[in-house]
Amino acid sequence: MALYRILHRHNVSTGPTCDLAFSSEGLDSSLAYKIATASSSSSLSLWKATPKAIEHAAESALSMSFTEVARKDDAHGGLAIVGVESLGRPGEVNDDVVTLGLDSTVKLWRLSENTNITPSEKDDEGESDATTNSPPPTHTYSLLHTLDQYNLHSSAIKISVSPDKALLACALLDGRVKLFRLPHMKEIASYAVPNAVSLAWSESGKVLKAGCSDGNIVAFDLDEGREKWRTRCQGAMVRCMASSKDDGLLFAGCDDRVIFVFDPLRERVPLVASYEGHEGWIFSVKAHVDATRFATTSADKTVKVWDMLTKKCQHTFEGGHSKAVFGLDLLGNGKRMASCGEDGLVQIYSID
Repeated sequence: MALYRILHRHNVSTGPTCDLAFSSEGLDSSLAYKIATASSSSSLSLWKATPKAIEHAAESALSMSFTEVARKDDAHGGLAIVGVESLGRPGEVNDDVVTLGLDSTVKLWRLSENTNITPSEKDDEGESDATTNSPPPTHTYSLLHTLDQYNLHSSAIKISVSPDKALLACALLDGRVKLFRLPHMKEIASYAVPNAVSLAWSESGKVLKAGCSDGNIVAFDLDEGREKWRTRCQGAMVRCMASSKDDGLLFAGCDDRVIFVFDPLRERVPLVASYEGHEGWIFSVKAHVDATRFATTSADKTVKVWDMLTKKCQHTFEGGHSKAVFGLDLLGNGKRMASCGEDGLVQIYSID
């Protein structure tokens, strides 16, 4: 049976933290890893989480240290960053990220040394907190590419990077979903998807699904460049989606507080299960690598882990976040999970 506990909680922003993503360095490790965070204040940060020496058993629930190693202020012109995606592949060190801001731009960033700090400030580097006066990070982010309304011919409202980190999908306000080749942001395809608000990839990266505000879900075969199938979530907005690692299931979190599970490999993509238990909108859903669990965040201040065998909630993390929980990500090995929310808090969980 899985052991669920909170390893660490950290205030990374005085305002809402809108999204987060594990960096590549931690994809195959449960010991030390990096997390990129996106804030409503337009700051993009990279944090390093490492184990602390535990002197007493009672401290085991908060056994990580959190250090800010990079920060880029005003990354989106002072407006909130509402999405961040890591470009690191398993087995490589790559801290490049793609961000989406409320300025309707999509930006690709690369980690670089912060040349604006003095040697003494570098020597003083230590564990930082948004509520304390700590030394500046030793690194920042340098802008590599930007997609704006000139490139997109519309406003971007959602982004998603393919599992192999080769493609970027952008859902646009004008009812299209565009595909771009990374890292040069070259447009390669465009699909008509009215009201698209969420995106999910098949593990192979050959099928892209778009969830819509009217409850529709449409999938596209990227090799053939055409619609593959479509289904519907009873009319409620499909705010978030995720595919299982074997592509056998699609999870859709909807604004009626229900998670619908579909089987994309069967004819007509039937609904195979639905899960209820959240008391607010569902903001994020992630499938676990063991193919028996998935996790969700919600406006009800909780993070839930669901069991696909019993079709019930297996565990609820509550009492940590004091406001809505927005972002969620899982390490590639499935042993760690992180969430962020409106309270500016990031929490790291053990879900072994």
